Amino acid sequence: MNRKLSRTNAGATLQRRLDEINMPSYERLTAQAHLARAEAISDLIVAGVRAVQSLATTIRELLTWPKHRASSSRN
Repeated sequence: MNRKLSRTNAGATLQRRLDEINMPSYERLTAQAHLARAEAISDLIVAGVRAVQSLATTIRELLTWPKHRASSSRN
């Protein structure tokens, strides 16, 4: 995916699409709640993936940091 979607753009698009659907107000409210819950879950997943990536980078740096030691001169 080359293009990042703006959170407000994606939310506005979904809201417009939801407004086009003919449904009772209580069903619309339920649908909006489901969308909000899905967005929160996706935010949680993205945060978890970023945390794992950060941890993996840190571990990789710790394991590869002392590649070589300074040689001591014995005269």
